[in-house]
Amino acid sequence: MLATAGVDHIITMDLHSSQIQGFFKSPVDNLVAEPCIARYIRDRFPNYQNGVVISKNAGGAKRVTSLADKLGIDFALIHRERYHINQPAHSKDDGLEGIETRLTLVGDVKDKICFMLDDIIDGTHSFLDSSEHLKRCGAFKVYIIATHGILSGNAVQEIEECDAVDEVIVTNTYPFPDWKVAASKKLHFIDISGVLAEAIRRTHNGESISYLFHTAI
Repeated sequence: MLATAGVDHIITMDLHSSQIQGFFKSPVDNLVAEPCIARYIRDRFPNYQNGVVISKNAGGAKRVTSLADKLGIDFALIHRERYHINQPAHSKDDGLEGIETRLTLVGDVKDKICFMLDDIIDGTHSFLDSSEHLKRCGAFKVYIIATHGILSGNAVQEIEECDAVDEVIVTNTYPFPDWKVAASKKLHFIDISGVLAEAIRRTHNGESISYLFHTAI
């Protein structure tokens, strides 16, 4: 559709799957929010060095270790294991009824500030149960951070009602209605418009955008 409309260059940020770039015939620049997130953490949390960057599943390990290295702090991982209650492990029943999830923390969060990082937050279940698990493991604070804050359905209300979540921090890549902002005391935003504007300027002038992959604008 975009190609048919005449688009000859696409700028995105933190695609859920980098392979998406291969579906376009025109050049695709996939920017990253990490520099802006790292700057936000440094500016907003003076004691961020007492923090740990958390991945709520194994799939986010690369993203989490990258931010942890940028901040010079530790990282931890929550391992998820789903199992059937009162059913043999080889059961072929694919239904969700009777399934529980066992969470195992790999790392130390006792008395630490936890920055739980993901590329997108839409539904809240896995974020909330991970936050509760971190608090049970002794975490001092839990901040959920994501590039794309979709938060559909009752997500905002569920976050407000979860005592284990101290704040949710997202960028403004996704348009967020004012009524949702007003309904939440825990929701905070990182403005990435400057990054996109600079990427457009550099692309228009034929300049390299590699600078934007490691520097916040």
